[in-house]
Amino acid sequence: MYILIWQRTIASLSAPAQIRQTRIITQSGEALWLAKGQVVELEGFAKYWRSLGADAELPLLSQNQPLQLQTAAHEQKRTQPPPRYSEAQLVQIMERRGIGRPSTYAPTIQTLKARQYIGVIKSKVQPTELGMQVDHFLAQALPKLINVEFTAEMEANLDLIATGALNWEAWITAWNCDDFAPAIVQANQILPSHARADSPRQRSEIQCPVCQQQMVQVPSKKVSF
Repeated sequence: MYILIWQRTIASLSAPAQIRQTRIITQSGEALWLAKGQVVELEGFAKYWRSLGADAELPLLSQNQPLQLQTAAHEQKRTQPPPRYSEAQLVQIMERRGIGRPSTYAPTIQTLKARQYIGVIKSKVQPTELGMQVDHFLAQALPKLINVEFTAEMEANLDLIATGALNWEAWITAWNCDDFAPAIVQANQILPSHARADSPRQRSEIQCPVCQQQMVQVPSKKVSF
């Protein structure tokens, strides 16, 4: 660990690397072929923090120089899916896209694990069958509420509320009327009838600040009525 910190520190104080990049475009009939090369002329920071590829020096050619094909070969390759994220990479993506805050990153991932929505295989986060089913259902039932841009905007508004720049009562009332309530109506239309609660919920004494109707008590393991 000490060596890594030392190398990173020295690299940050070193000069930029200087790379000579070359390209050769050849033509055979109507087909154009591109070859790329690069040669590191000054390592700079890369001497201590290896992040450059190997040299690939191309031969010196002149414009319109005729070339003779010596060998031809092909290699079969298949398109590979993008690699799975590690937990650290997943946190970086969440931070970059404005989803959650530092205090919620770890608890969010832990909750997904506890509910068996995701698993970690060879240090990579992978969704379980249950997680994919839940994701598929939420994408149909609550498409707006699970939208990344919507979540990031909501997080930004919560930050404004925390600093006193936004009135929380007006915001949460508008959010409930414009976003949450319509989303629940849409979800109830999609939700299968056998998944809905058969027994009526007990009415609370607290009235909804929007419609002034009595709110419904929802059982919770954490809160007892």
